[in-house]
Amino acid sequence: LAEEVSAGRARAVLYSATGERWNLDTLSVVRDEEENVRFSNEDGVLTVEEDTVREEADAVFNKVEVPYGGIYSLVLADGTKVYLNSGSSLEFPSRFGKKERLVKVSGEAYFEVAKNKEWPFVVSAGETGVKVLGTKFNVKSYVDEAGVYTTLVEGSVAILRGGKELLRLRPGEQSYYNKGVGNVTVKEVDTGVFTAWKDGMFYFKDMPLGEILKTIARWYDVEVFYVNAGVQGIVYNGKMPMYSGIGDVLRKFELSGEVRFELNGRTLTVYEK
Repeated sequence: LAEEVSAGRARAVLYSATGERWNLDTLSVVRDEEENVRFSNEDGVLTVEEDTVREEADAVFNKVEVPYGGIYSLVLADGTKVYLNSGSSLEFPSRFGKKERLVKVSGEAYFEVAKNKEWPFVVSAGETGVKVLGTKFNVKSYVDEAGVYTTLVEGSVAILRGGKELLRLRPGEQSYYNKGVGNVTVKEVDTGVFTAWKDGMFYFKDMPLGEILKTIARWYDVEVFYVNAGVQGIVYNGKMPMYSGIGDVLRKFELSGEVRFELNGRTLTVYEK
């Protein structure tokens, strides 16, 4: 197995509300005079340095896009910290209105929301939303997946649809919204499995290979092809560093004796052994 594909790194693109574009791996500090907001960027963290609260939120949003093979963090104007995984984006106003703090996410993000009982924080994730006052949780809402996962680590969140509350989660619970059916289910989970990525770890627990390789493909920016479709159902458990080369990661699965990989450029082919 060739190892010419390296792990992801801190990189993203910022699109300001006024239409400007910056690569965050090179941007240090910039001020958007029209919006009266300052973005500072250091060590893979973008900080929005504006705490002016208006009666209404800004009508237009800034956007940070993290490509496949990337990861990035933001600190919003209210002090909320957001970690963005590969292939994800976050839309946020330069300043929040007094009624609520609204952001929009596509892909996967982990939130550490600044506590304020009088100022709800709302995450819009496609057809559903999450409403919180101050808490830690993970939202996974990729457009190419069948549903939206919300995993609560600490505090309390309400799951919304059409602005109406469907249910509330307790720490250690995960909701799953099925986009096709339109229903929500809840189960207890090991939250570490779903948040390990923000700390630089892959953590797979009773997970089929097909789901595992979706995660790996985003992180290493590769395309996966299966010669034998049945291998997608093989279940694995394990924890490994995300910043290893792809060869080191894939060898762990080859040791099971059930699969074999071939890597050509950014095309990963999976064979039954």
